[in-house]
Amino acid sequence: MSFSVAKEPGSLSSPKKLAFWLSKKKKYKLNFESFLTLCSQAGFELIEIDLSKPWIDECHVDVLIHKVTDFIAAAENGDLQAFKAVQKIETFIADHPEVVVIDPVESVRLLSDRSAYYPIMRQCEIKDEDGEAFIPNFVSLESADRKANMRALHLANIKFPFICKTNVAHGSDESHEMSIIFNEEGLQDITPPCVCQEFVNHNAILYKVFVIGNKHYISERPSIKNLQAGDFQTIFFHSHDVSKPNSSSFLNQLEKPILKQSPPDEKVVKKLVDILKRRMRLTLFGVDVIVERKSRRIGVIDINYFPGYEGVDSAIEDLFQHTVEVLRDHQN
Repeated sequence: MSFSVAKEPGSLSSPKKLAFWLSKKKKYKLNFESFLTLCSQAGFELIEIDLSKPWIDECHVDVLIHKVTDFIAAAENGDLQAFKAVQKIETFIADHPEVVVIDPVESVRLLSDRSAYYPIMRQCEIKDEDGEAFIPNFVSLESADRKANMRALHLANIKFPFICKTNVAHGSDESHEMSIIFNEEGLQDITPPCVCQEFVNHNAILYKVFVIGNKHYISERPSIKNLQAGDFQTIFFHSHDVSKPNSSSFLNQLEKPILKQSPPDEKVVKKLVDILKRRMRLTLFGVDVIVERKSRRIGVIDINYFPGYEGVDSAIEDLFQHTVEVLRDHQN
């Protein structure tokens, strides 16, 4: 499949220089080479960034695509080389406001910390004639003091059971390590700093909403089965073991079969995506949503930047078209 960006009326002037940085793992997972092939066929000059070198000030760049979440997470954990790499990108962007950046580093940085972006998610709730999208109650905990944490949970109106997640949302395996707390005794298992979010029963189905520019796609995944508070020991788990495609875990096996569940309402999802794009200033992201078992409300439980887009067959073509459209809008 090929695109033209140079000869049609109103299209981009040629050639354009596209700089990019993604980890090897991310490039492989996304099949990024196919994206680069489309760009090359369309007349883009491609510049792969080496963050260990003074790469970018030596040449003109029109657009920068990146996923620096790994560097951001490492930098915030004290990694000096990662800090310098992020600083290098941020300095370049500040010195070259004419370069189109997909997406702003400050917006991506925000998504590295759940305690920072969960309050913004709360501001994106929807309740109108088409339906409701809500954020299950949450609270950030900084202390290991059980009594103080119980007070904080009570003030946030969080009931047992709840999910405990690390503040770190991206860039390390730790970000996917979570626990389910069923009772007050389980508060001893909390490792601060963390975000605790009330668990909402959703019939063990998670919906991944993948966003690429003006398009979005909904993909169904397995998820945690229906739970209730009680005298149960804390469950520690890795989210990939539960919610990856074809995951099989005791946590995502319902005790009783249910009728086929309908997906979240498309109108509400579209409104939610549009609000998140504006508030987060992002165009490449994924939203994890559930459908509450009884009310059918849409619950928003997490966001991640530049996901792998598993199951989205047109992801590479959509990413290319989005890049062209962003450049064209900037040019005009």
